[in-house]
Amino acid sequence: MVPTMPNSSPGPVIGVDLGGTSVKAALVSADLQVLAYDAAPTDVSDEEVLLTEIEQLVRRIAGNSGVS
Repeated sequence: MVPTMPNSSPGPVIGVDLGGTSVKAALVSADLQVLAYDAAPTDVSDEEVLLTEIEQLVRRIAGNSGVS
């Protein structure tokens, strides 16, 4: 594994994995350390519900880490 990504963000970033059964999000540092992680079930019953869940997941990850 590469220790850093070329041209990557100098600060931490949040990545989201939208899967069929769960939505996962992780806050990752520039040196690829996972700083925070959370997951929630994927609710595909309504697009707005799904987008709201993704937003809440990202806010939880950022809020738990002090990143805004």
